[in-house]
Amino acid sequence: MVAVVTACAIIGGAYAYFNRSPLVKLFGGVSNMRVVRHPTRVEAYLLGDPPGGSPPEHYVSPLDYPVTAGPIVVPSNSVGIISEALLANDTYGWEWDKACGPPVYGVKLSFYQAKDRLDVYLCFQCDVLTTARDGQVFGSEDFDNARHVLVKALKQVFPNDKVIEELSEQRLGIIGVR
Repeated sequence: MVAVVTACAIIGGAYAYFNRSPLVKLFGGVSNMRVVRHPTRVEAYLLGDPPGGSPPEHYVSPLDYPVTAGPIVVPSNSVGIISEALLANDTYGWEWDKACGPPVYGVKLSFYQAKDRLDVYLCFQCDVLTTARDGQVFGSEDFDNARHVLVKALKQVFPNDKVIEELSEQRLGIIGVR
């Protein structure tokens, strides 16, 4: 009987794990989503060209991009707006496919809650973000529907950065359907 209960618990746990919502998968779990939803602070960084130059010929992990500026503490009036946009299911194009090549990450947002930190890497050339924690990348997704929110917030965080200032708040229009 104990073996049956144990087997059911394992199977049930595996089923729940593999059938998580796409948003939970993107952020690597509910606990990471809590860090983004209720951070004690958020820091923003500008990232330089990936190893091997920009644009990369092949995918380069966002963890390998060098930081060129930051950390800059994101103002509290922007934190809630950014968190809400990142955690909204309709921000993402779950069924979209793009032909813009490997992402070129330009910004990293680090969300802190106590000793926990979740990083969100943003590519504004393709409107793709990637999430990571403790050196583990969880997922990537198209964030076209929140581009305007994120660009507007980052222009407040980096008011003197020419590249950020030149970003358009409008969607790029390079969306395809899977």
